[in-house]
Amino acid sequence: MPLARLCPLTDVAALVPADCWIAQRLADDPHELGSESVLHITGDVQLPELHLDAHLAPGSALRTWLHGLPGGDADAKTPAAPFLILIEGNLHLDGALTCDDTDGTTHLVVTGNAHMHNAVVGGQLLSVGGALSVADLLWGHYNHGELRVHGGLTARVAVFTDEYHLDIHGPEQI
Repeated sequence: MPLARLCPLTDVAALVPADCWIAQRLADDPHELGSESVLHITGDVQLPELHLDAHLAPGSALRTWLHGLPGGDADAKTPAAPFLILIEGNLHLDGALTCDDTDGTTHLVVTGNAHMHNAVVGGQLLSVGGALSVADLLWGHYNHGELRVHGGLTARVAVFTDEYHLDIHGPEQI
């Protein structure tokens, strides 16, 4: 069964991929981002969808899932959007990974594989340690956004606009 906790970024800094800007900034000045909040999940996660702007807002799929875990407290004061979601495991979304805010939404790091129906993202780091599989549309938008995939990328359609940054390792099937 997965475990989840809110913690400062410094508590999980060693799990952040070394090649991403967050790890580089922590190495340069650990105090600059060190106190940012992280939702750290150990284990595989399956959700209907994940909206990175307000993934822990009341009624959201992730918040509902978290409250179903052992020790989950529906009355706990939980922030609507920590700086980072770090999943030590795989992520499976039956629907879409989305965000509206292209300039400051929550970042997502998945150490395993990630599978989703659609992904419409921009303005955050999206890092997948394994393979990223998007059944239909993968759209990355805006120069503040960055997609890093270490185990290959599969998508029916992939569109990257407005200088969206990519770093893909492994096979690509688009």
